[in-house]
Amino acid sequence: MYKMYSKLVEKTTQEMIDKSSNVDDFIYNYYNHILEYKTSQTVGFEGDANIPYVFVKCLKDINIELANILEKKLNIWFEGKAFLAGDTEAFSQLNFGYGKEHLRNTLEMINNYQNSLGDGKESVVSDKLLAIVLIIEDLLRTDKHSKEKMELLSQQLQKVDLDLQYFCDNVEQILKQNFVQELNQSIQETKKEIESQPTRIKRFNGQDFNLLIHTAFNPKRFLERRTEDGFSTSLIDNENICCYGGAGGTRFAFYDGIEEDKLLLASARDASTDYDYDNETIDSFSIPDYIALDKFKNKTKNEENFPISEISLGKGNNLKPNAIVCYDVICEDEYKMAKQHGLDIILIETKYYDNMKRQEDTRDFSTIKTIKVPEIEERVIL
Repeated sequence: MYKMYSKLVEKTTQEMIDKSSNVDDFIYNYYNHILEYKTSQTVGFEGDANIPYVFVKCLKDINIELANILEKKLNIWFEGKAFLAGDTEAFSQLNFGYGKEHLRNTLEMINNYQNSLGDGKESVVSDKLLAIVLIIEDLLRTDKHSKEKMELLSQQLQKVDLDLQYFCDNVEQILKQNFVQELNQSIQETKKEIESQPTRIKRFNGQDFNLLIHTAFNPKRFLERRTEDGFSTSLIDNENICCYGGAGGTRFAFYDGIEEDKLLLASARDASTDYDYDNETIDSFSIPDYIALDKFKNKTKNEENFPISEISLGKGNNLKPNAIVCYDVICEDEYKMAKQHGLDIILIETKYYDNMKRQEDTRDFSTIKTIKVPEIEERVIL
């Protein structure tokens, strides 16, 4: 996750250069700045988090010598607080590069994934990572420990033989990668069904499906800037077609898989996050739902008030829409747009899906012209 702070570090580094008269002055200013800096742009709901080691990691891509000097200063500072004062936060920063609440949220991410696995399904979390989990759970039991306890915890971590500074980021990457693979595989299986139908209208009337869709209230703009902008999508399937904005906007579907490094967040519910796509940052994170895909979909469907998922993609994701998705009715404007841009129309006939969760269509069909499917089906044969 530290990579999402790279633009912030670049900006901060330039500000400190402008403020400083020499290298020693820069190190002094930078060190004091990163010790005090707080952000809510981190995993989970920990509030304002201190992330000095994140600055150092990103600074290594800019000036490794300065980064190493600052890292040594941070190590001395946090080592004293951890082993002399027995401070859990300092120990977390020193060993893992993040604070204790970030560690707590990372453990929750692991536990959510582990609990989502069905019988006999092998976990992608290695035994080494799970061994660290047990040590972290012991660490987080209290905010203060004795010097002897801190030394014991340190010895236990050293025996695991992993780069602990990347523990949180590695956990997130492993779980994200697994989620993306499952998601892309499910979409490809649906794509095969779509390609087996020889017309531009692809009818789903009982088949299983999984579709990643984005609802656009300004479809023309979305089609023009679809690869440049970041945007949020929802995963719909044969048991749940609820999606954000899906009651009134134009729904676009994508046949290609998403890129792991462009996935900002996957939540089985509306994540209520604010995005700064220009700087590729998120104002605040929910704990991502990087869990088994079937449990992800079930979790969405069982949301009582707002059963939609949010899968957010960053800027430059290169995901182009392949189809417009319609539920039961095809509007003339949707048909014309699909024809103009060479898109398929996916018609989901909900009467064939008894257990499907639906949302009310808020459009006024007394003013919207619709078309008869058999007529246009005959005209769009490839």
